[in-house]
Amino acid sequence: MKSTVCEISCWRRKYIFFFLMMISALHSVTVFAQKRTISGTVVDERNEPLIGATIVAEGKSGMTITNVDGKFTLTVPDKAKTIEVSYLGYASQTISIKGKSVFAIRMSENDVQMDEVVVIGYGTAKRGNVTGAIAKVDAAKLEDRPAPNLASSLQGQLAGVEVRSTNGAPGSELQIRVRGAASINADATPLYVVDGIPIDDLGSINPNDIQSIEVLKDASSSAIYGSRGANGVVLITTKMANKDDKVRVQFSAAFSIQQLEKKIDVLSPEEWITFRTAYNNSRYLAALGGKGATADDDWDTRYALNGNRVNYEYMNDPRWTQPGYGGLRLIDWQDEFYRLAPMQNYQLSVSNGRGNTQYRLSLGYIDQQGIAIESAYKRLNLRANVETKLYDRITLGVNMAPSMDWKDGGRVDGKDQQANQVLTMCPVAEPDAGIYSGAEPYASYLWSSTKISPIAYMEQVTNHIETARLNSSAFIRVNIIDGLRAEVKGAYDFTSRQTRTFTPSSVIKNWTDGEGYHSSANRIDIRSSKYLLQAVLNYDNLKSATIIQYTIKGRFMSR
Repeated sequence: MKSTVCEISCWRRKYIFFFLMMISALHSVTVFAQKRTISGTVVDERNEPLIGATIVAEGKSGMTITNVDGKFTLTVPDKAKTIEVSYLGYASQTISIKGKSVFAIRMSENDVQMDEVVVIGYGTAKRGNVTGAIAKVDAAKLEDRPAPNLASSLQGQLAGVEVRSTNGAPGSELQIRVRGAASINADATPLYVVDGIPIDDLGSINPNDIQSIEVLKDASSSAIYGSRGANGVVLITTKMANKDDKVRVQFSAAFSIQQLEKKIDVLSPEEWITFRTAYNNSRYLAALGGKGATADDDWDTRYALNGNRVNYEYMNDPRWTQPGYGGLRLIDWQDEFYRLAPMQNYQLSVSNGRGNTQYRLSLGYIDQQGIAIESAYKRLNLRANVETKLYDRITLGVNMAPSMDWKDGGRVDGKDQQANQVLTMCPVAEPDAGIYSGAEPYASYLWSSTKISPIAYMEQVTNHIETARLNSSAFIRVNIIDGLRAEVKGAYDFTSRQTRTFTPSSVIKNWTDGEGYHSSANRIDIRSSKYLLQAVLNYDNLKSATIIQYTIKGRFMSR
Protein backbone atom coordinates (compact mmCIF):
# COMPACT_ATOMS: atom_id res chain seq x y z
CA MET A 1 0.00 0.00 0.00
CA LYS A 2 2.84 2.37 0.88
CA SER A 3 4.54 1.55 -2.42
CA THR A 4 1.40 2.41 -4.36
CA VAL A 5 1.06 5.72 -2.56
CA CYS A 6 4.72 6.50 -3.25
CA GLU A 7 4.33 5.68 -6.94
CA ILE A 8 1.29 7.94 -7.23
CA SER A 9 3.05 10.75 -5.34
CA CYS A 10 6.19 10.45 -7.47
CA TRP A 11 4.11 10.37 -10.65
CA ARG A 12 2.34 13.56 -9.58
CA ARG A 13 5.66 15.28 -8.86
CA LYS A 14 7.02 14.28 -12.27
CA TYR A 15 3.85 15.48 -13.94
CA ILE A 16 3.94 18.85 -12.16
CA PHE A 17 7.66 19.26 -12.94
CA PHE A 18 7.06 18.39 -16.61
CA PHE A 19 4.13 20.82 -16.77
CA LEU A 20 6.18 23.66 -15.25
CA MET A 21 9.02 23.01 -17.68
CA MET A 22 6.60 23.22 -20.61
CA ILE A 23 5.19 26.53 -19.35
CA SER A 24 8.70 27.90 -18.84
CA ALA A 25 9.75 26.82 -22.31
CA LEU A 26 6.71 28.38 -23.92
CA HIS A 27 7.31 31.59 -21.95
CA SER A 28 10.93 31.66 -23.08
CA VAL A 29 9.91 31.22 -26.69
CA THR A 30 7.36 34.00 -26.32
CA VAL A 31 9.86 36.37 -24.72
CA PHE A 32 12.47 35.53 -27.35
CA ALA A 33 9.97 36.19 -30.08
CA GLN A 34 9.32 39.68 -28.73
CA LYS A 35 12.87 40.93 -29.36
CA ARG A 36 15.37 40.93 -32.21
CA THR A 37 18.92 42.09 -32.77
CA ILE A 38 20.07 44.68 -35.29
CA SER A 39 23.60 45.80 -36.14
CA GLY A 40 25.36 48.30 -38.32
CA THR A 41 28.13 50.83 -38.88
CA VAL A 42 28.07 54.61 -38.45
CA VAL A 43 30.48 56.74 -40.52
CA ASP A 44 30.89 60.41 -41.43
CA GLU A 45 30.83 62.01 -44.87
CA ARG A 46 34.42 60.85 -45.49
CA ASN A 47 33.53 57.26 -44.54
CA GLU A 48 35.52 57.56 -41.32
CA PRO A 49 33.99 55.61 -38.41
CA LEU A 50 32.29 57.68 -35.70
CA ILE A 51 33.24 56.48 -32.24
CA GLY A 52 30.62 56.87 -29.52
CA ALA A 53 27.62 57.67 -31.73
CA THR A 54 24.38 57.01 -29.84
CA ILE A 55 21.71 54.66 -31.18
CA VAL A 56 18.35 54.68 -29.39
CA ALA A 57 15.42 52.42 -30.24
CA GLU A 58 11.91 53.80 -30.58
CA GLY A 59 10.38 54.57 -27.21
CA LYS A 60 13.85 54.43 -25.59
CA SER A 61 13.41 50.68 -25.27
CA GLY A 62 17.07 50.07 -26.01
CA MET A 63 20.27 52.08 -26.38
CA THR A 64 23.91 51.53 -27.32
CA ILE A 65 26.94 53.38 -28.70
CA THR A 66 29.35 52.60 -31.52
CA ASN A 67 32.77 51.08 -30.84
CA VAL A 68 36.18 52.21 -32.17
CA ASP A 69 35.27 50.86 -35.60
CA GLY A 70 31.94 52.70 -35.66
CA LYS A 71 30.03 49.42 -35.30
CA PHE A 72 27.09 48.67 -33.04
CA THR A 73 24.76 45.85 -32.03
CA LEU A 74 21.41 46.54 -30.41
CA THR A 75 18.55 44.34 -29.18
CA VAL A 76 15.22 46.02 -29.87
CA PRO A 77 11.57 45.08 -29.29
CA ASP A 78 9.98 43.36 -32.24
CA LYS A 79 7.37 46.14 -32.40
CA ALA A 80 10.00 48.90 -32.68
CA LYS A 81 9.87 50.59 -36.08
CA THR A 82 12.67 53.18 -35.92
CA ILE A 83 15.99 54.00 -34.31
CA GLU A 84 17.49 57.45 -33.74
CA VAL A 85 21.19 57.98 -34.39
CA SER A 86 22.92 61.06 -32.96
CA TYR A 87 26.45 62.39 -32.59
CA LEU A 88 27.75 65.72 -31.35
CA GLY A 89 28.23 68.13 -34.25
CA TYR A 90 26.20 66.00 -36.67
CA ALA A 91 22.56 66.10 -37.71
CA SER A 92 20.50 63.44 -35.94
CA GLN A 93 18.79 60.80 -38.09
CA THR A 94 15.66 58.72 -37.57
CA ILE A 95 15.95 55.46 -39.51
CA SER A 96 13.29 52.86 -40.21
CA ILE A 97 14.26 49.32 -39.11
CA LYS A 98 11.19 47.55 -40.40
CA GLY A 99 12.22 44.43 -42.30
CA LYS A 100 15.97 45.09 -41.92
CA SER A 101 18.61 44.03 -39.43
CA VAL A 102 21.91 45.40 -40.86
CA PHE A 103 22.47 49.11 -41.48
CA ALA A 104 25.14 51.35 -42.98
CA ILE A 105 24.55 54.85 -41.64
CA ARG A 106 26.29 58.00 -42.89
CA MET A 107 26.07 61.13 -40.73
CA SER A 108 26.21 64.70 -42.06
CA GLU A 109 27.83 67.55 -40.18
CA ASN A 110 25.41 70.00 -38.59
CA ASP A 111 26.53 73.48 -39.62
CA VAL A 112 23.44 75.22 -38.27
CA GLN A 113 24.98 76.34 -34.99
CA MET A 114 28.32 77.45 -36.47
CA ASP A 115 26.76 79.18 -39.49
CA GLU A 116 23.92 80.74 -37.51
CA VAL A 117 23.99 84.52 -37.96
CA VAL A 118 23.80 86.53 -34.76
CA VAL A 119 23.54 90.27 -34.27
CA ILE A 120 26.59 91.76 -32.56
CA GLY A 121 26.72 95.46 -31.81
CA TYR A 122 26.27 97.34 -35.08
CA GLY A 123 26.58 94.35 -37.38
CA THR A 124 26.16 90.60 -37.72
CA ALA A 125 28.50 87.62 -37.60
CA LYS A 126 28.40 83.85 -37.71
CA ARG A 127 28.17 82.28 -34.29
CA GLY A 128 31.30 80.25 -34.95
CA ASN A 129 33.28 83.47 -35.35
CA VAL A 130 32.06 85.02 -32.09
CA THR A 131 33.96 84.48 -28.86
CA GLY A 132 31.64 86.50 -26.59
CA ALA A 133 28.72 85.09 -24.61
CA ILE A 134 25.51 85.51 -26.62
CA ALA A 135 22.09 84.00 -25.95
CA LYS A 136 19.62 83.90 -28.83
CA VAL A 137 15.92 83.21 -29.34
CA ASP A 138 14.47 83.13 -32.84
CA ALA A 139 10.95 83.64 -34.16
CA ALA A 140 10.13 79.92 -34.24
CA LYS A 141 10.47 79.59 -30.47
CA LEU A 142 8.42 82.73 -29.85
CA GLU A 143 5.64 81.61 -32.16
CA ASP A 144 5.37 78.31 -30.29
CA ARG A 145 4.43 80.25 -27.14
CA PRO A 146 1.69 82.76 -28.01
CA ALA A 147 1.66 85.19 -25.09
CA PRO A 148 0.29 88.65 -24.29
CA ASN A 149 3.72 90.18 -23.72
CA LEU A 150 7.38 89.66 -24.35
CA ALA A 151 8.12 88.61 -20.77
CA SER A 152 5.83 85.58 -21.01
CA SER A 153 7.38 84.62 -24.36
CA LEU A 154 10.98 84.81 -23.15
CA GLN A 155 10.75 83.14 -19.76
CA GLY A 156 12.94 80.05 -19.72
CA GLN A 157 14.22 80.66 -23.26
CA LEU A 158 17.53 82.45 -22.59
CA ALA A 159 20.27 80.65 -20.68
CA GLY A 160 21.80 82.79 -17.95
CA VAL A 161 19.21 85.55 -18.37
CA GLU A 162 16.49 86.30 -15.82
CA VAL A 163 13.18 87.34 -17.39
CA ARG A 164 10.07 88.17 -15.40
CA SER A 165 7.14 90.55 -15.05
CA THR A 166 7.31 93.09 -12.25
CA ASN A 167 3.95 91.82 -10.95
CA GLY A 168 1.09 89.58 -11.96
CA ALA A 169 -1.23 92.31 -13.24
CA PRO A 170 -2.02 92.23 -16.97
CA GLY A 171 0.24 94.58 -18.90
CA SER A 172 2.85 94.68 -16.14
CA GLU A 173 6.33 95.89 -17.07
CA LEU A 174 8.97 93.52 -18.37
CA GLN A 175 12.15 93.03 -16.33
CA ILE A 176 15.26 91.45 -17.82
CA ARG A 177 18.41 90.92 -15.80
CA VAL A 178 21.66 89.93 -17.50
CA ARG A 179 24.20 91.25 -15.00
CA GLY A 180 23.87 92.96 -11.64
CA ALA A 181 20.70 91.09 -10.65
CA ALA A 182 21.88 90.89 -7.03
CA SER A 183 22.54 94.62 -6.74
CA ILE A 184 20.44 96.33 -4.07
CA ASN A 185 20.53 99.98 -5.10
CA ALA A 186 22.15 100.15 -8.54
CA ASP A 187 20.04 100.03 -11.69
CA ALA A 188 20.54 96.63 -13.34
CA THR A 189 18.39 97.28 -16.43
CA PRO A 190 20.16 96.26 -19.65
CA LEU A 191 20.27 98.37 -22.78
CA TYR A 192 17.40 97.56 -25.16
CA VAL A 193 18.11 98.02 -28.88
CA VAL A 194 15.36 97.43 -31.46
CA ASP A 195 16.51 97.39 -35.10
CA GLY A 196 19.60 99.34 -34.08
CA ILE A 197 17.68 101.99 -32.10
CA PRO A 198 18.00 102.17 -28.28
CA ILE A 199 14.66 102.32 -26.44
CA ASP A 200 13.71 102.50 -22.76
CA ASP A 201 11.34 99.53 -22.43
CA LEU A 202 9.88 96.63 -24.40
CA GLY A 203 6.30 96.79 -23.16
CA SER A 204 4.88 98.16 -26.40
CA ILE A 205 6.50 95.58 -28.69
CA ASN A 206 4.35 92.87 -30.24
CA PRO A 207 6.08 89.48 -29.77
CA ASN A 208 4.67 88.39 -33.13
CA ASP A 209 6.77 91.07 -34.88
CA ILE A 210 10.09 89.79 -33.55
CA GLN A 211 12.45 87.85 -35.81
CA SER A 212 15.18 87.23 -33.26
CA ILE A 213 16.47 88.33 -29.86
CA GLU A 214 20.16 88.31 -28.98
CA VAL A 215 21.43 89.04 -25.48
CA LEU A 216 25.04 90.19 -25.23
CA LYS A 217 26.00 88.92 -21.81
CA ASP A 218 29.69 89.63 -21.32
CA ALA A 219 31.92 92.70 -21.60
CA SER A 220 33.62 91.62 -24.83
CA SER A 221 30.39 91.32 -26.81
CA SER A 222 28.78 94.52 -25.46
CA ALA A 223 31.90 96.72 -25.30
CA ILE A 224 30.95 98.72 -28.39
CA TYR A 225 28.02 100.23 -26.46
CA GLY A 226 30.30 101.61 -23.76
CA SER A 227 28.91 102.29 -20.29
CA ARG A 228 25.32 101.94 -21.51
CA GLY A 229 25.97 98.25 -22.04
CA ALA A 230 27.35 97.68 -18.53
CA ASN A 231 24.31 95.60 -17.54
CA GLY A 232 24.18 93.69 -20.81
CA VAL A 233 22.54 94.47 -24.13
CA VAL A 234 19.29 93.06 -25.52
CA LEU A 235 19.21 93.27 -29.32
CA ILE A 236 15.86 92.80 -31.03
CA THR A 237 15.44 92.40 -34.77
CA THR A 238 11.92 92.72 -36.15
CA LYS A 239 10.55 90.67 -39.02
CA MET A 240 11.02 91.56 -42.66
CA ALA A 241 9.79 89.81 -45.78
CA ASN A 242 12.01 86.95 -46.91
CA LYS A 243 13.84 87.72 -50.11
CA ASP A 244 12.08 86.49 -53.26
CA ASP A 245 8.96 85.49 -51.30
CA LYS A 246 5.72 86.25 -53.08
CA VAL A 247 2.94 88.22 -51.42
CA ARG A 248 2.00 86.43 -48.23
CA VAL A 249 -0.99 87.13 -45.99
CA GLN A 250 -1.06 85.54 -42.54
CA PHE A 251 -3.76 85.68 -39.89
CA SER A 252 -3.94 84.01 -36.52
CA ALA A 253 -6.42 84.11 -33.66
CA ALA A 254 -6.00 82.64 -30.19
CA PHE A 255 -8.36 82.42 -27.25
CA SER A 256 -7.39 81.22 -23.79
CA ILE A 257 -8.63 81.20 -20.21
CA GLN A 258 -6.50 82.22 -17.23
CA GLN A 259 -7.16 81.23 -13.65
CA LEU A 260 -5.61 81.42 -10.21
CA GLU A 261 -3.09 78.60 -9.94
CA LYS A 262 -3.64 77.92 -6.25
CA LYS A 263 -5.74 79.43 -3.47
CA ILE A 264 -4.11 80.29 -0.17
CA ASP A 265 -5.32 78.03 2.63
CA VAL A 266 -7.19 80.24 5.14
CA LEU A 267 -9.92 79.63 7.73
CA SER A 268 -13.35 78.87 6.34
CA PRO A 269 -16.28 80.90 7.76
CA GLU A 270 -17.26 77.98 10.01
CA GLU A 271 -13.68 77.54 11.23
CA TRP A 272 -13.40 81.28 11.85
CA ILE A 273 -16.55 81.25 14.04
CA THR A 274 -15.23 78.30 16.06
CA PHE A 275 -11.84 79.94 16.49
CA ARG A 276 -13.32 83.35 17.34
CA THR A 277 -15.68 81.82 19.93
CA ALA A 278 -12.79 80.10 21.71
CA TYR A 279 -10.72 83.27 21.51
CA ASN A 280 -13.48 85.45 22.98
CA ASN A 281 -14.12 82.93 25.77
CA SER A 282 -10.46 82.88 26.69
CA ARG A 283 -10.21 86.67 26.75
CA TYR A 284 -13.43 86.99 28.78
CA LEU A 285 -12.41 84.44 31.41
CA ALA A 286 -8.94 85.93 31.74
CA ALA A 287 -10.32 89.43 32.30
CA LEU A 288 -13.22 88.54 34.63
CA GLY A 289 -12.21 85.25 36.18
CA GLY A 290 -12.83 86.46 39.74
CA LYS A 291 -16.42 87.53 39.11
CA GLY A 292 -18.06 84.19 38.50
CA ALA A 293 -17.62 84.29 34.75
CA THR A 294 -17.94 81.06 32.73
CA ALA A 295 -17.48 80.28 29.08
CA ASP A 296 -21.23 79.54 28.78
CA ASP A 297 -22.32 83.06 29.78
CA ASP A 298 -24.64 84.66 27.27
CA TRP A 299 -24.41 88.17 25.85
CA ASP A 300 -26.39 89.87 28.62
CA THR A 301 -24.38 88.19 31.39
CA ARG A 302 -21.10 89.16 29.83
CA TYR A 303 -22.35 92.70 29.40
CA ALA A 304 -23.44 92.89 33.07
CA LEU A 305 -20.23 91.40 34.44
CA ASN A 306 -18.30 93.86 32.36
CA GLY A 307 -19.67 96.73 34.45
CA ASN A 308 -21.86 98.13 31.70
CA ARG A 309 -18.69 98.82 29.72
CA VAL A 310 -19.15 97.33 26.28
CA ASN A 311 -16.06 95.52 25.04
CA TYR A 312 -16.96 93.50 21.99
CA GLU A 313 -13.66 91.63 22.07
CA TYR A 314 -15.17 89.51 24.88
CA MET A 315 -18.59 89.05 23.26
CA ASN A 316 -19.94 86.17 21.20
CA ASP A 317 -22.56 86.96 18.60
CA PRO A 318 -25.74 84.96 19.40
CA ARG A 319 -26.19 84.32 15.67
CA TRP A 320 -23.07 82.15 15.66
CA THR A 321 -24.96 79.32 17.35
CA GLN A 322 -28.22 79.67 15.39
CA PRO A 323 -29.12 77.43 12.45
CA GLY A 324 -27.91 79.15 9.27
CA TYR A 325 -25.89 81.54 11.47
CA GLY A 326 -28.83 83.90 11.82
CA GLY A 327 -28.66 85.18 8.25
CA LEU A 328 -25.00 86.19 8.41
CA ARG A 329 -23.23 86.16 5.04
CA LEU A 330 -20.43 83.58 4.87
CA ILE A 331 -17.81 84.67 2.34
CA ASP A 332 -14.87 83.06 0.56
CA TRP A 333 -13.04 86.27 -0.32
CA GLN A 334 -10.65 84.59 -2.75
CA ASP A 335 -13.56 83.24 -4.78
CA GLU A 336 -15.08 86.72 -4.87
CA PHE A 337 -11.82 88.48 -5.77
CA TYR A 338 -10.41 86.12 -8.41
CA ARG A 339 -12.11 84.93 -11.58
CA LEU A 340 -11.68 82.98 -14.78
CA ALA A 341 -10.15 85.55 -17.14
CA PRO A 342 -10.40 85.24 -20.94
CA MET A 343 -7.66 86.43 -23.27
CA GLN A 344 -7.93 87.11 -27.00
CA ASN A 345 -5.01 87.57 -29.38
CA TYR A 346 -5.37 88.49 -33.08
CA GLN A 347 -2.50 88.91 -35.54
CA LEU A 348 -2.56 89.93 -39.22
CA SER A 349 0.45 90.48 -41.49
CA VAL A 350 1.10 91.12 -45.19
CA SER A 351 4.58 90.75 -46.68
CA ASN A 352 6.27 90.75 -50.08
CA GLY A 353 9.91 89.94 -50.77
CA ARG A 354 9.99 90.16 -54.56
CA GLY A 355 11.28 93.04 -56.62
CA ASN A 356 13.37 95.99 -55.52
CA THR A 357 10.93 96.91 -52.74
CA GLN A 358 10.38 94.52 -49.86
CA TYR A 359 7.91 95.13 -47.07
CA ARG A 360 6.09 93.64 -44.12
CA LEU A 361 2.97 95.22 -42.64
CA SER A 362 1.45 93.89 -39.45
CA LEU A 363 -1.49 94.55 -37.16
CA GLY A 364 -1.87 93.01 -33.71
CA TYR A 365 -4.57 93.31 -31.06
CA ILE A 366 -4.71 91.71 -27.63
CA ASP A 367 -7.43 91.85 -24.99
CA GLN A 368 -6.40 90.32 -21.67
CA GLN A 369 -8.69 90.29 -18.67
CA GLY A 370 -6.90 89.93 -15.34
CA ILE A 371 -7.67 87.15 -12.87
CA ALA A 372 -8.32 89.88 -10.28
CA ILE A 373 -11.72 91.51 -10.86
CA GLU A 374 -11.81 94.86 -12.68
CA SER A 375 -8.27 94.43 -14.04
CA ALA A 376 -7.63 94.37 -17.77
CA TYR A 377 -5.09 95.16 -20.46
CA LYS A 378 -5.58 95.94 -24.14
CA ARG A 379 -2.94 96.69 -26.76
CA LEU A 380 -3.08 97.65 -30.44
CA ASN A 381 0.12 97.39 -32.49
CA LEU A 382 0.89 98.49 -36.02
CA ARG A 383 4.22 98.03 -37.76
CA ALA A 384 5.52 98.77 -41.24
CA ASN A 385 9.02 97.67 -42.27
CA VAL A 386 9.93 98.72 -45.82
CA GLU A 387 13.20 98.48 -47.74
CA THR A 388 13.80 99.53 -51.33
CA LYS A 389 16.91 99.16 -53.45
CA LEU A 390 17.48 102.32 -55.48
CA TYR A 391 20.66 101.20 -57.18
CA ASP A 392 22.94 98.21 -56.92
CA ARG A 393 24.75 99.70 -53.95
CA ILE A 394 22.16 101.98 -52.32
CA THR A 395 19.29 100.83 -50.10
CA LEU A 396 16.69 102.95 -48.32
CA GLY A 397 14.56 101.72 -45.44
CA VAL A 398 11.78 102.94 -43.16
CA ASN A 399 10.43 101.35 -39.97
CA MET A 400 7.24 102.68 -38.38
CA ALA A 401 5.73 101.18 -35.22
CA PRO A 402 2.83 103.07 -33.60
CA SER A 403 1.06 101.43 -30.66
CA MET A 404 -1.66 102.09 -28.10
CA ASP A 405 -2.34 100.30 -24.85
CA TRP A 406 -4.93 100.62 -22.10
CA LYS A 407 -4.52 99.28 -18.58
CA ASP A 408 -7.16 99.17 -15.83
CA GLY A 409 -7.22 97.88 -12.30
CA GLY A 410 -6.89 98.93 -8.67
CA ARG A 411 -3.73 98.63 -6.67
CA VAL A 412 -3.43 94.87 -6.35
CA ASP A 413 0.17 94.00 -5.49
CA GLY A 414 2.05 94.95 -2.33
CA LYS A 415 1.63 94.15 1.36
CA ASP A 416 -1.05 96.83 1.93
CA GLN A 417 -2.92 96.33 -1.33
CA GLN A 418 -5.95 94.36 -2.32
CA ALA A 419 -4.50 90.90 -3.05
CA ASN A 420 -3.18 90.84 0.52
CA GLN A 421 -6.38 92.30 2.01
CA VAL A 422 -8.31 89.37 0.56
CA LEU A 423 -6.39 87.01 2.84
CA THR A 424 -7.02 89.00 6.03
CA MET A 425 -10.72 89.82 5.63
CA CYS A 426 -13.21 88.31 8.06
CA PRO A 427 -15.15 85.55 6.24
CA VAL A 428 -18.39 86.51 8.06
CA ALA A 429 -20.35 89.67 7.18
CA GLU A 430 -23.66 91.36 7.86
CA PRO A 431 -26.29 90.23 5.37
CA ASP A 432 -26.92 93.73 3.98
CA ALA A 433 -23.20 94.45 3.50
CA GLY A 434 -22.02 91.12 2.12
CA ILE A 435 -18.89 91.46 0.02
CA TYR A 436 -18.99 95.27 0.38
CA SER A 437 -18.45 95.30 4.16
CA GLY A 438 -16.63 98.35 5.46
CA ALA A 439 -17.41 100.53 2.44
CA GLU A 440 -19.93 103.33 2.74
CA PRO A 441 -22.86 103.05 3.20
CA TYR A 442 -22.10 99.54 4.50
CA ALA A 443 -20.62 99.29 7.99
CA SER A 444 -17.87 96.89 8.95
CA TYR A 445 -18.92 93.67 10.62
CA LEU A 446 -18.86 94.17 14.38
CA TRP A 447 -16.30 91.42 15.11
CA SER A 448 -14.14 92.10 12.10
CA SER A 449 -11.57 94.80 11.56
CA THR A 450 -12.35 98.17 10.04
CA LYS A 451 -10.84 97.10 6.71
CA ILE A 452 -12.55 98.10 3.52
CA SER A 453 -13.81 95.29 1.31
CA PRO A 454 -11.29 94.66 -1.51
CA ILE A 455 -14.25 93.94 -3.77
CA ALA A 456 -15.68 97.40 -3.15
CA TYR A 457 -12.25 98.93 -3.63
CA MET A 458 -11.63 97.22 -6.99
CA GLU A 459 -15.10 98.10 -8.29
CA GLN A 460 -15.23 101.72 -7.13
CA VAL A 461 -11.64 102.94 -7.50
CA THR A 462 -10.52 104.08 -10.96
CA ASN A 463 -6.93 103.47 -11.99
CA HIS A 464 -6.61 103.88 -15.75
CA ILE A 465 -3.36 104.19 -17.70
CA GLU A 466 -3.37 104.99 -21.41
CA THR A 467 -0.15 105.00 -23.42
CA ALA A 468 0.44 106.03 -27.03
CA ARG A 469 3.81 105.45 -28.61
CA LEU A 470 5.50 105.96 -31.96
CA ASN A 471 8.84 104.34 -32.66
CA SER A 472 10.14 105.21 -36.11
CA SER A 473 13.40 105.19 -38.01
CA ALA A 474 14.77 105.68 -41.52
CA PHE A 475 18.13 104.74 -42.96
CA ILE A 476 20.27 104.85 -46.08
CA ARG A 477 22.84 102.12 -46.62
CA VAL A 478 25.62 102.36 -49.18
CA ASN A 479 27.89 99.47 -50.16
CA ILE A 480 30.97 101.47 -51.12
CA ILE A 481 33.09 98.51 -52.14
CA ASP A 482 32.88 94.81 -51.40
CA GLY A 483 33.04 94.47 -47.63
CA LEU A 484 32.88 98.22 -46.92
CA ARG A 485 29.43 99.49 -45.95
CA ALA A 486 28.25 102.86 -44.66
CA GLU A 487 24.89 103.46 -43.02
CA VAL A 488 23.24 106.61 -41.72
CA LYS A 489 20.13 106.18 -39.59
CA GLY A 490 17.77 108.64 -37.98
CA ALA A 491 15.14 107.74 -35.38
CA TYR A 492 12.30 109.39 -33.51
CA ASP A 493 10.70 107.91 -30.39
CA PHE A 494 7.60 109.58 -28.94
CA THR A 495 5.66 108.46 -25.87
CA SER A 496 2.51 109.95 -24.35
CA ARG A 497 1.18 108.45 -21.14
CA GLN A 498 -1.91 109.57 -19.25
CA THR A 499 -2.77 108.21 -15.79
CA ARG A 500 -6.20 108.85 -14.27
CA THR A 501 -7.08 107.83 -10.72
CA PHE A 502 -10.20 108.39 -8.65
CA THR A 503 -10.77 107.18 -5.08
CA PRO A 504 -14.27 107.81 -3.69
CA SER A 505 -14.77 108.53 -0.01
CA SER A 506 -16.85 105.35 0.25
CA VAL A 507 -13.70 103.22 0.27
CA ILE A 508 -11.54 105.38 2.55
CA LYS A 509 -10.80 103.72 5.86
CA ASN A 510 -12.26 105.47 8.95
CA TRP A 511 -14.04 107.98 6.72
CA THR A 512 -15.00 111.30 8.32
CA ASP A 513 -15.92 114.76 7.14
CA GLY A 514 -12.47 116.00 8.02
CA GLU A 515 -9.97 117.30 5.51
CA GLY A 516 -8.12 114.54 3.69
CA TYR A 517 -10.98 112.05 3.89
CA HIS A 518 -12.95 113.24 0.89
CA SER A 519 -12.87 111.72 -2.57
CA SER A 520 -9.67 112.31 -4.50
CA ALA A 521 -8.89 112.45 -8.20
CA ASN A 522 -5.63 112.78 -10.09
CA ARG A 523 -4.58 113.09 -13.68
CA ILE A 524 -0.95 112.86 -14.74
CA ASP A 525 0.21 113.49 -18.32
CA ILE A 526 3.74 112.60 -19.37
CA ARG A 527 5.15 113.19 -22.84
CA SER A 528 8.64 112.45 -24.02
CA SER A 529 10.42 112.75 -27.35
CA LYS A 530 13.80 111.36 -28.30
CA TYR A 531 15.80 111.90 -31.47
CA LEU A 532 18.72 109.86 -32.69
CA LEU A 533 21.17 110.32 -35.55
CA GLN A 534 23.58 107.47 -36.03
CA ALA A 535 26.34 106.85 -38.59
CA VAL A 536 28.12 103.53 -38.92
CA LEU A 537 31.00 102.53 -41.17
CA ASN A 538 31.57 98.79 -41.25
CA TYR A 539 34.26 96.79 -42.98
CA ASP A 540 34.46 93.02 -42.91
CA ASN A 541 36.37 90.61 -45.06
CA LEU A 542 37.46 86.99 -45.01
CA LYS A 543 41.00 86.57 -46.25
CA SER A 544 43.39 83.66 -45.76
CA ALA A 545 40.97 82.12 -43.28
CA THR A 546 41.35 85.20 -41.08
CA ILE A 547 38.29 87.25 -40.26
CA ILE A 548 38.79 91.01 -40.44
CA GLN A 549 35.99 93.18 -39.13
CA TYR A 550 36.03 96.84 -38.14
CA THR A 551 33.21 99.09 -37.05
CA ILE A 552 33.33 102.86 -36.67
CA LYS A 553 30.24 104.53 -35.31
CA GLY A 554 29.05 107.94 -34.26
CA ARG A 555 25.85 108.87 -32.50
CA PHE A 556 23.92 111.96 -31.51
CA MET A 557 20.91 111.61 -29.21
CA SER A 558 18.57 114.27 -27.90
CA ARG A 559 15.86 113.80 -25.29
